[in-house]
Amino acid sequence: MPCTPFRLPGGISGIVCTRGRKRAPRCSVAGCNASSGFQCDHRTKSGKTCDRHLCAVHAHQIADDVHFCPTHLAESSGSKRQNELFGGSDADQT
Repeated sequence: MPCTPFRLPGGISGIVCTRGRKRAPRCSVAGCNASSGFQCDHRTKSGKTCDRHLCAVHAHQIADDVHFCPTHLAESSGSKRQNELFGGSDADQT
């Protein structure tokens, strides 16, 4: 039985469980209920990826088939991580 958490304006939240086929994943950005077609590819400290489900509006493409969630896009903007993603080094930025 798949269960889907939800949050309503005003802070009310709950879980809806249904029978039958599992629903397609939804965007994990607060307030967005769009269908998810992407996952965040940002590498975490454990060597895995973030994997937050994202809709087309909230998935920020930074390379071919590489998308970041809004949180990790803000974290990586202008940092070494973004440069490393594209195979550069710190010397390339001078």
